[in-house]
Amino acid sequence: MYEHFWILFFSLESALGSSYRQLVRARFTRSFLAQLIGLRVHYKHFEQDDPDLYLQKIKYILDTDLDRNENLEIYFVEEVYDGMGQLVKTVDLIPNGSKVRVRNSNKNQYLDYLATHRL
Repeated sequence: MYEHFWILFFSLESALGSSYRQLVRARFTRSFLAQLIGLRVHYKHFEQDDPDLYLQKIKYILDTDLDRNENLEIYFVEEVYDGMGQLVKTVDLIPNGSKVRVRNSNKNQYLDYLATHRL
């Protein structure tokens, strides 16, 4: 699920002195590693980095015909909720995203903007 990497931290300022070195085992998600080396974040990263979101939202959007389903209104925004499930704020993924509806023609673009925002 996660890539395994070793990181060596040099010159940590601590009680042990400025030349103290600590080897730390760290796990990074693929999306983080992609960003680290300058690659574009893609909605497919959700499949491994956030499987619940992928199965509940991403896959549903990919499998649904958004042009035929008029009851489903999705816009280029991300809603942020608190721990109690109350809407805290809405973040536009693109300029005026709250006015741009997601359709079949732009749903991959929406998912990529969502991935960039979330990951």
